[in-house]
Amino acid sequence: MKPNKIKRIQIKRKTSFKLIKRGSKWLEIRLARGFFCGVNIGAVIELYNENESLKVLVEDKQIFNSLEESLSNRIIRIGSTPHIRDADIGMYYRQFYSERALKKHKVVVLKINIII
Repeated sequence: MKPNKIKRIQIKRKTSFKLIKRGSKWLEIRLARGFFCGVNIGAVIELYNENESLKVLVEDKQIFNSLEESLSNRIIRIGSTPHIRDADIGMYYRQFYSERALKKHKVVVLKINIII
């Protein structure tokens, strides 16, 4: 990512955006591809949903070999999807990613903190 360039990332689910805004969701799980493959600690990202946006600071970054490996950590489950029951969390992420994509890419977990 270029210095001083803030990347805009869409949060497709309004519920997820509201949870981030409230501070209840402080972890973002994404496949390690494209922008998320190269994002660094200290990066500022603008998250948006419809006409609302906020800026977050990436405070930490962890890479896992699979979605299952990342979700085996209870803190990651709570911080990334506080509104989803543990039994349903695997299916929740599978609505965003195909099985092929999940097998091909590692998983990035970003710890984020609202700054604006």
